Amino acid sequence: MSPDDLCRALETVPRRRLAILELAWEVVNEDGKVDQEQVIARVDQVQAAIEEARAYIRGTSDLKRRLEWLMDH
Repeated sequence: MSPDDLCRALETVPRRRLAILELAWEVVNEDGKVDQEQVIARVDQVQAAIEEARAYIRGTSDLKRRLEWLMDH
């Protein structure tokens, strides 16, 4: 593995604010509890946000693995 491999891995991880974070704040009511009606009303947004978070996790996991490999070699 080379530094170029690390750069390519970095390019696969999007620089963005994850929608799941914003959405989580939007579906919590004043009491700090999840408003089930809001979640149901936004089910498509919730599913898309979850998939975006999963993709981000995959990308960062690969990047972490590559960084660990470089540190060990």
